[in-house]
Amino acid sequence: LTLTLTLTLTLTLIPAGANPRSATLMVGDSYAADVAGGINASLLATVWVRPPLEPPETGAQGSLMHGHLSAVPAGQPSPTFTVESVLEVEACLEKIG
Repeated sequence: LTLTLTLTLTLTLIPAGANPRSATLMVGDSYAADVAGGINASLLATVWVRPPLEPPETGAQGSLMHGHLSAVPAGQPSPTFTVESVLEVEACLEKIG
């Protein structure tokens, strides 16, 4: 039995009169689908919940989750924050202010 969890969360903190993009935080576990999308949309910040690494003996450079990367692709922009668990998102929000 294999369980695959895909996490995508968008938090929008919009003060009156603000641009929604400047108040939106993209949180996700896929660099290509979540982080790159948030960066390309010029959102306030991106939080990458980095998937766990493959066991070293496999020699893979991805994660245990189907096709998700465990490192930012060469030449691509980094997320604002990289965390190991969605439970760390609150600390990211505190850093943003």
